[in-house]
Amino acid sequence: WGTGPEDVWAIVTLREGDFGSTLLHWNGQAWRRMSLPSHQPRDVWAAAPNDVWVAAQEGAFHHDGNRWVRVRGPGEDLGVVTGTGPDDVWIGGRTGLWHGSARPSPDSGSTFSTPLRTAPTARGPSEPWAVIGTDPKFRAEPVALTVPGSAPMSAAIGVACLPDGTTWLHDRTRIVEYDGRRARLVAQRDAWLGGGELLCHGCLAPTAPGRGWFVSPSGIHGVDGGTITPAPHELARPQAIGARGATVWAAGSGDDRALMLEKGTWRFPADLPEAHYVAVAVGGPGDVWLAGGRRAISDGLRTWPTGEGILVHYDGRRLHHYRAPGGALLAVASVGPAEAWAVGAAGTA
Repeated sequence: WGTGPEDVWAIVTLREGDFGSTLLHWNGQAWRRMSLPSHQPRDVWAAAPNDVWVAAQEGAFHHDGNRWVRVRGPGEDLGVVTGTGPDDVWIGGRTGLWHGSARPSPDSGSTFSTPLRTAPTARGPSEPWAVIGTDPKFRAEPVALTVPGSAPMSAAIGVACLPDGTTWLHDRTRIVEYDGRRARLVAQRDAWLGGGELLCHGCLAPTAPGRGWFVSPSGIHGVDGGTITPAPHELARPQAIGARGATVWAAGSGDDRALMLEKGTWRFPADLPEAHYVAVAVGGPGDVWLAGGRRAISDGLRTWPTGEGILVHYDGRRLHHYRAPGGALLAVASVGPAEAWAVGAAGTA
């Protein structure tokens, strides 16, 4: 994740197959390993260089540009953090769902000019815990979204946000949209998830309130209000989807590997290298990135890339391929025209 060319954050494994991971920061000239009170960071998101959030195995952490603060409230085994600004941060994992903000408590001695966004109803109070020294107290309240026609959503392992605050969340068995006031059910397992579970972090792609795309074991689906429409073509083992306006790309593994929607027409991109793709970033119709690895391994439930990494860019006319010999790529972000950041196994960036 990056806020600018001199502020990019990445989480990588130091050795392929290693369960540990580390947090890296790019300052425009070099990568630096960050000292974080966690040996298993899993996701990072930043609203600004001095407003960085990390979801980790041990909990949630915040960095103000000088030191880390652990927000006591979010449980362990966290897997995702994202947001739209300093007062609209979502943290999720198998153990729960939390909504946070960079507004300090009244006794912290600091002030913020940005008003606090309308947050979901909290399930209980939170207590920040300073790990190093003292710092403003950042809030993260556990939330349970009331979902008409379904059980409350109190945990999430996948979250995707739009700039206007529209948020899609999934807890493996259903997808929910939250618009800042109320939540609604987008899809659930028996009807649209193929009876299976969502195990991917990049399987949600909202494009506007009430509209977007998702991939599930049963395929690729478009959402428009209360209507869900399957894509007319099948894609074996879809792993990730990205969308920007009318441009949609989904990727996975198998013989076809990717499917694209452009100018109202679905098609399989020609000459896409054989690989296991797990990440998609769509900057626009002529700026699409796919990342993954040359080979794949599976534990019976999940499949992930291994071997040499591969990065593919589509410029609107043809595909360009880039090798990452250091290890498989696990995530990619489009940061500008024909520019992307990708990170992966064995410290590859």
